[in-house]
Amino acid sequence: MSLLEQSEIENILSELQTVSVRASRILDMYDRAAAVVDIVMGVRKMIDFVATLSDSDFAGAFPKPGKIFDFTFSEIAEEFLVLTQAGIRRGVAEWTIGYGATRGRGTKLKAYILYMPSFFWTPQRSPTVGSINGKPVKLSFGSSGKGPSGGDREKVSLMGLGVEMGSKRQLLRMDPGPVRHNEDKSKEIDILPGIYTHMHVYKWNGMQTK
Repeated sequence: MSLLEQSEIENILSELQTVSVRASRILDMYDRAAAVVDIVMGVRKMIDFVATLSDSDFAGAFPKPGKIFDFTFSEIAEEFLVLTQAGIRRGVAEWTIGYGATRGRGTKLKAYILYMPSFFWTPQRSPTVGSINGKPVKLSFGSSGKGPSGGDREKVSLMGLGVEMGSKRQLLRMDPGPVRHNEDKSKEIDILPGIYTHMHVYKWNGMQTK
């Protein structure tokens, strides 16, 4: 890998840390939110709002009434920042090689992706909501899979980070609770345990979507 490519991946990881701070602030808002509209308004104030973001996008990004968790969202907001930093340190070597190979095929970085909390299945959508240093930032809503009628189990994920470069590549995903040892780890570099959550650190080509 050239010095230029090394510098580029370092800049990308630095910008992902910037996005992670915004993600932490969004999670922190959940403890004060009484309804979806409170989260929507909070995100609009925090991020340069673009008209492509609609209230319906947040339907699956807010817990169902009566849902109880073993943590406050303020607690996991802090944990997200800690695990993000640890995840980037763990993933950087493999991501650097993957980035160099992708860039070598003439593919450029198009956007940073902030994966929003997903508490139950909704269709996927990734509207652009702002930019960091000239690169678009997208919020990814919804869940992959077939949905409630297709037999796939519902799965809660709390927040994640990734990039769009040839495809959407999720690099980090935080899930609630302890690490489940029966999970398929073939797409991952590691799973980092936290106090209330755990962080999946994915391979560069591990979690790709169109």
